[in-house]
Amino acid sequence: ADNDTTTSSESIDLGGNLTFEDDGPGNITITANDTPVLLTFDGGLNNGNFVSTESTNDSNPSSTIATVALTDFYTLSATDFGADNNGTRTVVRSLSLNNATTNLQTDDGTVTLSLNGDVITGNDGTDDVFTLTIDDANNTLTLEQLKSLTNPTADSYSGSFIADPVSLGADYISLDIQVTDTDADNDTTTSSESIDLGGNLTFEDDGP
Repeated sequence: ADNDTTTSSESIDLGGNLTFEDDGPGNITITANDTPVLLTFDGGLNNGNFVSTESTNDSNPSSTIATVALTDFYTLSATDFGADNNGTRTVVRSLSLNNATTNLQTDDGTVTLSLNGDVITGNDGTDDVFTLTIDDANNTLTLEQLKSLTNPTADSYSGSFIADPVSLGADYISLDIQVTDTDADNDTTTSSESIDLGGNLTFEDDGP
């Protein structure tokens, strides 16, 4: 009734009470495409007779060398860096050797494979038969044939090319792809894919 009062006050620091959770880049999808063919011809070697039309995706004019773009073998989903935006995508491609003893033959024996850095070499115990070279920086995969292979059919030639291809089988060589997306505050997501190159390295026959 006589208006007496008492008062108290407190200041509470809200530091740590306002919290912001991070966003990050979305998932990456790698879709393999196993249709590109690196095609070479025995007939382009020394003393060869017959060659034919090279693969449409081959950028090298030589009949014993085939070069295709690595990106012909796969497609990637669009980048999704989320709310942080302004990210970067890194793609690394390499070759791996899964089985050294192949289904391929020459007159001198079975072709076996060895991996040295970015190059896989096929050798029949006497000579190098072919090399497969990956150039990640320049987006290329190159097959170079150095010696004729044994093809499956004994054909009767009459002055023109006869299709008689032999291809590297499955589970010998893989193209490995690793993709990493990094957003503006360095959060990352990574996806990888291994593409079997069986059937993608093909060697056409020559004849008399």
